[in-house]
Amino acid sequence: MIYTLQEYMARTEGITYLLIPLFLVGFVLFWRFLNGREDEKTGDHHFHPDAHSDEHHEHYKGHY
Repeated sequence: MIYTLQEYMARTEGITYLLIPLFLVGFVLFWRFLNGREDEKTGDHHFHPDAHSDEHHEHYKGHY
């Protein structure tokens, strides 16, 4: 049972310190889940600009 303001503040602060790391881990996992689904659709798991030749980007020439 909580009788004083100090006990209440300590309890809520402790709960906050437990919830914030769980939220951050959950957010990272959810972000990876969303990006993983996008990678499966496009088939492009790791895009690197030097990995593609200029032949694939011919139609972009002169549009910059």
